[in-house]
Amino acid sequence: MALLGGAGNPVGGSFTGPAEALELSLNRCYAYSGNNSVTNASKTIFSFTTGNYLAVIDLQVFTEDVSGEDVELSVELNNTAVMTTAFANPYDSNFAGQSPYRFVLPAYTEVEIKLENVGGTATTVWYGLITGQVERD
Repeated sequence: MALLGGAGNPVGGSFTGPAEALELSLNRCYAYSGNNSVTNASKTIFSFTTGNYLAVIDLQVFTEDVSGEDVELSVELNNTAVMTTAFANPYDSNFAGQSPYRFVLPAYTEVEIKLENVGGTATTVWYGLITGQVERD
């Protein structure tokens, strides 16, 4: 059975790599960011526009970094920040901050999720994961 991508394009039923859109399957949704090199400049790890549905999502971020760099996570809906938080990397692999973070994404909303290294100048590698439920009228 084919899955429908966030843009309504049919894709194969197997994982093909990082998602540029929120992928939909029946009443579930998901996205994987792949690895992202995060520096002291803002790095977008997810950017998509929702369709004619409401989505309740959990956002998780992970790293392999053991340098101890502080990282800021921000979530914007229609170019308005709805959450910004900074957390210190505790020198432990697979650090996930305080995630998962739960959000309600309204229909036809531009979503942008960013990371930025605010603790120094090192480049760190981060991953993002979104999972959730889709509600339609």
